[in-house]
Amino acid sequence: MAAAERDSQIMIATVFGAKSERARDAAVTKLINHAQNRFKNITIAHDNKLPAVRVWYGQDSHLSPQLKEPIHLSIPDRQHGKLHTRFQLTQSLKAPIHTGQVIGSYTVYINDSKIIVKPLIANRTITTQPIWQQPFEWLQYQIDYLSKHFIAQ
Repeated sequence: MAAAERDSQIMIATVFGAKSERARDAAVTKLINHAQNRFKNITIAHDNKLPAVRVWYGQDSHLSPQLKEPIHLSIPDRQHGKLHTRFQLTQSLKAPIHTGQVIGSYTVYINDSKIIVKPLIANRTITTQPIWQQPFEWLQYQIDYLSKHFIAQ
């Protein structure tokens, strides 16, 4: 077994059944070179394409989702151009919302194959608006609901 770091890539190789130490070392070197030449490490720390999310009954009406933690992947070099992402956000977020609260999911695909799913979280806390403002918000919420579910069809 051997480990090597090249260009911020850490690779680990294990060889069983080699007839000699020299043969084992040659096989490990070949595996590590193959891994370095054929795979790329990528990190997705944030995605600027994520839209602001509407928050109902909150002091602020929108917040920005963010990844809970960066996504680190090693992918075949030939697949790099076929990498794409999708996100799904909770439909009706209602205050209070707390920093770090899960508000959706972020999925990474290569072609149509799902590679990893990570949570999207609220980037800040949004407190509940005063009670006297809530009837107006309720009316807006009902109009929004009706337009999404009945009028759009």
